[in-house]
Amino acid sequence: MKLLCIDTASRLCSCCLWENTLHENHLIDWIIQDNGLTHSETLMPAIQELMDRHQLSLSDIDLLVGDIGPGSFTGIRIGVATLKAFADSQGIPAVGVDSLTCLAYGSQSSGFVVSLLDANHNNVYGAIFEKKNGDYEPLELPQTDDILSLLASWKSKYQDHSFYFVGDGAIRYQEEIIRFFPDAHFASSAQCDLSINALALAGLHVYQKAQNSNEPLPPLLPLYLKKPQAQRQLETKEFCVSLMTDEDEKQIEPILSSDFDDFWTNSILQSELHSDLSYFWKATLEDEIIGFAGVKKIADHAELMNIVVKHSFRRQGVASLLLQKVIDWAKENRLSAVLLEVNENNVSATALYQKFQFVPVSVRKNYYGENQNAILMDLKFT
Repeated sequence: MKLLCIDTASRLCSCCLWENTLHENHLIDWIIQDNGLTHSETLMPAIQELMDRHQLSLSDIDLLVGDIGPGSFTGIRIGVATLKAFADSQGIPAVGVDSLTCLAYGSQSSGFVVSLLDANHNNVYGAIFEKKNGDYEPLELPQTDDILSLLASWKSKYQDHSFYFVGDGAIRYQEEIIRFFPDAHFASSAQCDLSINALALAGLHVYQKAQNSNEPLPPLLPLYLKKPQAQRQLETKEFCVSLMTDEDEKQIEPILSSDFDDFWTNSILQSELHSDLSYFWKATLEDEIIGFAGVKKIADHAELMNIVVKHSFRRQGVASLLLQKVIDWAKENRLSAVLLEVNENNVSATALYQKFQFVPVSVRKNYYGENQNAILMDLKFT
């Protein structure tokens, strides 16, 4: 059987053709490119070049294998999405293998293998494997922690084991490792790099194991051991909510439709900002505007015009903070209620408003187009 393997979890963009026969496994050909994190531009041309070299097409491929991380969030998504597209369009089975398992297979070591990838700031991704019948079975599943905490945890469990360490984390933290495991052995620098050949071998083992046990292949999903950068920033850095100004409008003007929401245009936002009845608040993180909300004061109540959050910060609590600010402002100004309308198909927005005790009061049929009704909701203050 022929395998097509791709690895986009690191700055390297790699793909290979691999063949498994009754007598041997061998690497047919490969391409490795180091063009930085530009995998969306380089992956497909590399695959096409590889296939053209051997006059092959996807219909000749029997198994797809990909590295599912940990690694670059964007790179992992590109790789997994590409494999899924190939699998769905051609009906080819696809398996994902994590980077730490790939390191274990690349080590070619017997016994107990510890895979460590450097995650910066004294943090690592780590896992422990035991080689049995040619397979590397996990004793400790992939996890992330600071190097000292992880080593201390493993020392308490496996103090009598002799470990073989592999990966760039093993190189960087060799002194710390020896403090906890004086008898540790270390892979060579060449073995500490992620190998596309090891990825193919590991993927084949996953596939064969499922075939032999008559079990379905595990789902092809990214392995994210760390939260995305945007969420980590939100949780660890201070951000604030304050009134928007004309200067803020100028800052977001170039990216309003692309980074926020194409429902809003610059002309609408500018017009509302200059209205005596409108009030806008912005949410910022290190001087970057990540969201904003606007209300219009009408008689004794406020109408919520919109809450907009930058795409990379959505589903992380920013909208809730802006909505709470609107509610607090309405109460401080002794208004009777906050009113709003929402597309009935916008499930996430509806859930947000219900969380803040907004209740539906009426429906506007086809307000947003055919079969797209508007739900009118309000939050009344006693």
